[in-house]
Order: sequence, then C-alpha cells, then structure tokens
Amino acid sequence: MYMGWYDANPVSLNPLTPTDSAKKWVEYLGENMNQVAVSALADFNIVEP
Repeated sequence: MYMGWYDANPVSLNPLTPTDSAKKWVEYLGENMNQVAVSALADFNIVEP
C-alpha cells in the first residue's frame, strides 16, 4: 500500500505526454525491425535531466 503520490514505478517520475509517446512508438516501429532494438538502446543510454 502506498501512502503518497509515488507508486514506485520510475516511469511515473517523468512521464511522456501522449503526443511524445506516440512519436516514440512510430520511431521505434519503423520499417526495419532491428531499428526497434537500436532505438531502445540509444534512448536507454541517454541521460536526461
């Protein structure tokens, strides 16, 4: 049971807007299926403030 606003999911700390999320999905699901893994790894390695 959580007593505060934080639900212990790190994604909840800085969620994308629906528009930004949709843009990421379109980027990830391009014509080349390998692009999904490459894009995900690149985003994983980005340090955002």
